[in-house]
Amino acid sequence: MLKKILSLEQCASCRNCCVFQEKSRWETPVVSEEKAQMIRKKLKQENCVIPYEKSYVLASVKRDKVLPKGAEPYRCVALDEEKGCTLTKDEKPFDCSLWPIRVMKKENHIFIMLARGCHTVDDTFIEKVNKLLLEGLKEQIVKEVINNPDIIKPYSDDYIELCDITDDISNLQ
Repeated sequence: MLKKILSLEQCASCRNCCVFQEKSRWETPVVSEEKAQMIRKKLKQENCVIPYEKSYVLASVKRDKVLPKGAEPYRCVALDEEKGCTLTKDEKPFDCSLWPIRVMKKENHIFIMLARGCHTVDDTFIEKVNKLLLEGLKEQIVKEVINNPDIIKPYSDDYIELCDITDDISNLQ
């Protein structure tokens, strides 16, 4: 979804979205029953997706490689550390296709947020994301939130608030 402003090469150089510290495993991607079945079939593992609320989340596993001290010890079950994500565009969770964007809830408000931890995030990138939101990305996100509210993560100050979509969601329900 962000290919207009974020190249595959930029993502491949980091993969911050696919690895997790113990404290950030709450960010593992949420998927519907349909996508869970697709991912199970692709990865040939029944436990690669785990029930979560009314949806599923991709499992995270210990990383394959020896890591430098302080590096993230877990990776997404779909990540091949040499080749990147093993899921196709159709199999990929919405959360993954949005990274470094997240949907978060603070009190009674739902926000579109941007991860500070993504190495591409700077003032120019924020401007580009805001432009994409105005060009239809915001509506796509709102529809996905309505279809799968489990993608809403708890609010984190490690993210930058881009816009409040509470009213947009209410207007479409």
